[in-house]
Amino acid sequence: MTTKFVSFIGSALLLGCIALPALPAAAADEAAPKVTVTVADAGSLVVTEEAISLSDADNDGSLTVNDALILTHDKFYPGGAEAGYHTQRSDWGQSITLLWGRDNKGSYGYTVNDVLANSLTDPLTDGDRLYAYCYADAEHYSDVYTFFDRADAGEVSVGDEITLTLNQLTFDASWQAVNQPLADAVITVNGKQTAYKTDADGKVTLPVAETGNLLISAVHADKLIVPPVCKAAASGTVTTTVVTVTSEGITTTVSTVTTDANSTVTTSTTTNSTGTTAAGTTAKVTAPAAKTGDFDAVPALAIAGLLAACTAFMMRREEDER
Repeated sequence: MTTKFVSFIGSALLLGCIALPALPAAAADEAAPKVTVTVADAGSLVVTEEAISLSDADNDGSLTVNDALILTHDKFYPGGAEAGYHTQRSDWGQSITLLWGRDNKGSYGYTVNDVLANSLTDPLTDGDRLYAYCYADAEHYSDVYTFFDRADAGEVSVGDEITLTLNQLTFDASWQAVNQPLADAVITVNGKQTAYKTDADGKVTLPVAETGNLLISAVHADKLIVPPVCKAAASGTVTTTVVTVTSEGITTTVSTVTTDANSTVTTSTTTNSTGTTAAGTTAKVTAPAAKTGDFDAVPALAIAGLLAACTAFMMRREEDER
């Protein structure tokens, strides 16, 4: 009886193991630690605060800086890590020899949570932020690492203000890393310089003047800096009015209202020399998601110009028919 019972239990356990479904890949990915990664190539941002699900990409039994950089290149660099990211081992440990496709003669840096990392084998945990960069000054390593007091301003609206503090990582007399505010840095939004600079305490208050995904960074006139990163998602309404006067006394007023990051409504009104106003014409344009450096109003203004020209033509035709 005991033998039969043991055999029954063993068979049941075996069947249970066989019937146990494998963990779906999506569920495994959700369970993996997630870090955000930024990469700068000699002063140019190429990856900005992108989420990476960590796995042991180099098969060393731990989750490290090296794993995150391999996975980042596999996800974003053409040809993956095989083409864009290489390392080598020496008596000094493991070091980068190629980052984002650039052979920078060993001039690379990387931080974890805005603190200089010790090596590529430094462990990473869920929520960590990794920033890797090629020095623009590959000979003297003079680039100064800079960072805002927050990397994500979250959801904001047009008319809101974003206040940030810009810090620089420097070294004291004993070569200990020290964070200090960086003054006189010019703030950029989506790659374009603004009229706003950091004050003596590294602080700046920036009004939100456009919709869509905003990438806030900075440049400096007196020093090479590793570009800081802060992201924000802006919503709201932006109105732009353009007034033009054409020949034969015809005045065209074009108003462009951007209701969100992806749609634009354009209105055109044309008035002739006698004061007769043509019926307004409205067009809705759905555009792809905004990219860095795009101007949302440009497609709308082009359409508005076409509408205005058509309206003027129709008014001239009506006058000719009279």
